[in-house]
Amino acid sequence: MKSKSTYLLYIFFILCACSKDEPEIITIIEPYVTEPLSTENLITSFSLTLNDEEQFGTIDQSARLISFETAGADIKGLRPKIEYSNKASVSPPPDVEQNFEEEVAYTVLAENGDSNVYRVRVDNRPLSNATDILSFKITLNGQIIEANIDNELREISFNAGLMDISDIAPTIEISEHARILPESDVAQDFNDLKKYTVTAENGVEVEYKIIINKPRITGFRTVVGIFSNNPMLLYTGADMVINGEFLDMDVDNSEVYFYDGQNKFPVTISSIRKTEEEFVTFYSLSFQIPNDIPSNPSYKIVYEANGLIAESEGIIDLLAENAPNPVSLNQTLYQRDDLLELSGENLPDMIAIPSNGSLYLIANSNNYDLMVNDERTLLTLTLNGYFLFPSYYARAEEEKAITLIGPNRRAGATIKAVFD
Repeated sequence: MKSKSTYLLYIFFILCACSKDEPEIITIIEPYVTEPLSTENLITSFSLTLNDEEQFGTIDQSARLISFETAGADIKGLRPKIEYSNKASVSPPPDVEQNFEEEVAYTVLAENGDSNVYRVRVDNRPLSNATDILSFKITLNGQIIEANIDNELREISFNAGLMDISDIAPTIEISEHARILPESDVAQDFNDLKKYTVTAENGVEVEYKIIINKPRITGFRTVVGIFSNNPMLLYTGADMVINGEFLDMDVDNSEVYFYDGQNKFPVTISSIRKTEEEFVTFYSLSFQIPNDIPSNPSYKIVYEANGLIAESEGIIDLLAENAPNPVSLNQTLYQRDDLLELSGENLPDMIAIPSNGSLYLIANSNNYDLMVNDERTLLTLTLNGYFLFPSYYARAEEEKAITLIGPNRRAGATIKAVFD
């Protein structure tokens, strides 16, 4: 029987022999460890094709809200492009068309089953049709001038007087989403520029006419003053003055007329006065109301030239029937205490005489002996009022217009005489 030591020695020799002939192979087997499933479930990008352009939504990760703002787009059947977390899935799938007129919900499912729900909201307002010019400013001679804008008549007007308008860059404000040509802050020669074009967001175009030195009637009166306000009461045959800006009668096709809303009744301008200021030329046009204009309680006075129209704000109540008609005076020069005798037709019971900046209305009273015969053909008055005569104020004689005044102070025709 072999000893235990003999066996141990035998094993040692075997191991030594193996180590000399073959390399030692040691296999280490580690235990298998499973990787954790992903918890990521975010949408990182979301785009839609709106009005033929790819637009990316604004993603609010805290609210899980994806927002779009657009206008006039067809959003009923759109396929989004979506980027989301790796190993996650999205429902409904991006290749499925959705109607984004209502809020659409997308669920992102992480690999581990956790879910996030995103709401997609598209604010798709209608395309704007606004085409208004809100502000139009120019600089002339170092001064900023705000043009007048009429969005109903589609007019832009400003006064330049005799200033150079060949190189002006207006600053313009228009309706939101609209555009304008020529553009704001671009220099223009307003001698040639006649219009601006505003295009709304929906494509509608309107044209604004440019008017430089637009005529304007600022008021009217009789030659010796105002006897009534609005309406002004007048007879045919009365002498009148209209005042205003740029009422130039030398312009081609210019005219002044009474207008009843349908018919024109032209007048003939007898004299013109004008004064120049920095940006404005003021005019005073005098004329006599023609006797053939029919009665009407609501006439307006109109100036028109080359398609530009200026209409009075006030109206005239004009009466043609029994209009006073002064024919002659018994003298051409009057001094204090002379007897004035005025002959004519339809003579009234009152006259007006201007003196020293005032206008004196004279009728029969304790102060005046004015009388009119039954036939209304002769008016007499003793001129005993010192205030009617320039000599009392140490001035030279002057010609005065004596105006015939009817009931309710309706002003009629005038006749002229010299007062010493």
